[in-house]
Amino acid sequence: MTPLKPSEKRLLTIFGVATFILLNLLGFSWYKKRTVALQSQRITLESRVRELEFMKTQAPEADLKRAYLDDHLQAYPDEARRETYLDEFVQKEAGDLDLEVRKNQPMPPKLDPLFHKSRYQAEVSGDWDNVLEFIFRLQSPKAFRFVPSIRLKSQKKEGTTDEAADVVCTFEIEKWWSPESVMPEDPLAPVTEPPPSGAAAAPEGAQPGETAMPKTAPTEQTRAPEVK
Repeated sequence: MTPLKPSEKRLLTIFGVATFILLNLLGFSWYKKRTVALQSQRITLESRVRELEFMKTQAPEADLKRAYLDDHLQAYPDEARRETYLDEFVQKEAGDLDLEVRKNQPMPPKLDPLFHKSRYQAEVSGDWDNVLEFIFRLQSPKAFRFVPSIRLKSQKKEGTTDEAADVVCTFEIEKWWSPESVMPEDPLAPVTEPPPSGAAAAPEGAQPGETAMPKTAPTEQTRAPEVK
């Protein structure tokens, strides 16, 4: 084997050193990226652990709120009840307090995943004491009735003092319902109609629309006497 020349030895040495430095740089770059990724994952996991620990401390309070909702949040039996409940409620309370109801109409409901909300707006007028009592009756957190908007305007009649002036109350009211117990009927479910009374049942294997013929008891046929 021919021995290497000094120039070839120097070239191999330089190539080896360059390869070593390049491998170290690549390894350091990979290690740095991996360290940053692991650090980010660690921070995310620690944040998630703190969030879960906080949620665990809030679990008893959440259970109490859930129990309260189960006990007080009502369900409407059908859409007609949901649409007419607030109108009936407002008309009843206004009638009890001798108030005049005007410009009353239902608003489009809000069917959120957690709550179904009936919405209604109206205007009532009357003396101050009765209108204030009406406002107190409108909102009831226990019954899940809320008044998001209300406006009061004094309406002075001719020939009366400011103390005798009526007040006009314009308001919007919401009633919150539970969506969990709403069980709409399946429109694709087949409807089975009972057979009309007195109709005979079709025999097995009969085609649709065929009716069973009434059965009659067999009668013995009399045989004529033979003439000899």
